[in-house]
Amino acid sequence: MPGIHAAVDAVRPDGRSGDFLVGYGSGGLAVIDPAQMNPIPAASPVNVPDVCQITVVDEDTGRKTAPFLLPFHLSFS
Repeated sequence: MPGIHAAVDAVRPDGRSGDFLVGYGSGGLAVIDPAQMNPIPAASPVNVPDVCQITVVDEDTGRKTAPFLLPFHLSFS
């Protein structure tokens, strides 16, 4: 299912199987078994206004995972 993420139209849980039915593109249908997926790690964006940056912090380890430099000063406080 390459490229499915760009064209998803609808996602519905299947109450009987626990799978997800995903409608995409021009009539495509995919069945996703959540047991086969990698879990998304818990992460939080953190504003670092002194360096014009937003950093993503892994909530399990407390480590910075992805800094995003901003071309302007931004503060959420």
